Amino acid sequence: MTGADGVMSQVGLMAGLRSPVPPRDLASCLQYIVEGVETSGLLEVVVGRAHAPGGYAWVFPKGPGMAEVGLGITRDLGHAIVGRGHDARWHLERFMSESFMRARFARARIVEVQGGGVPLAAAHKHMAADNLILVGDAARQVNPITGGGIHTALRSGRMAGQFLGQALPAAPAASRAALKGYHDLWHAELGHALAELYQMKTAIFAEADPDRQDAALYQTLSSYFLPDSRFKRV
Repeated sequence: MTGADGVMSQVGLMAGLRSPVPPRDLASCLQYIVEGVETSGLLEVVVGRAHAPGGYAWVFPKGPGMAEVGLGITRDLGHAIVGRGHDARWHLERFMSESFMRARFARARIVEVQGGGVPLAAAHKHMAADNLILVGDAARQVNPITGGGIHTALRSGRMAGQFLGQALPAAPAASRAALKGYHDLWHAELGHALAELYQMKTAIFAEADPDRQDAALYQTLSSYFLPDSRFKRV
């Protein structure tokens, strides 16, 4: 069996793979699909505690006059700014109504609301149990700085399928020991890069000065778009 049931994986829990995500590493994300917002086809990312403590806000094009407008925050950093204790919806509404981009959203009409929790944590220490391997958010295979997880989940799912296709015919039983090869294979291809990014994220948010923290997060996120970025595929 392959467990791909999200950050609070019940399949993993039933198999004994219990490892709660620390609150500091769990982002609360909310996104509106809106009409009446022009984007010029650009992907826009806004960092800063004033807008999204512990994360960033975004405006992504969805077609003529339509956009995805959202943000991700970590609640433990909310105490440093106005809006202490408020949730992602409060921060998103404030971003749309009070930020420097507010004129862009003056005629926005919400047509869909999407939200959920994203694990910005180190990967799961154990991705395999007897008769089970975890992939995607269930295994915390997420970029801990950007929160991006679709592409890593797809790569991990392919890796899992290829591994199982080779391992199961040769193994007498799908034991945890037999399936650990998937865990090792994943770390060799993706895990080391994500572990480095997690260390970078930890260092950024350990910075006590808000301006320096914002600058470090901006620099790290913007570097993803450089042609020679070593993290382009993660």
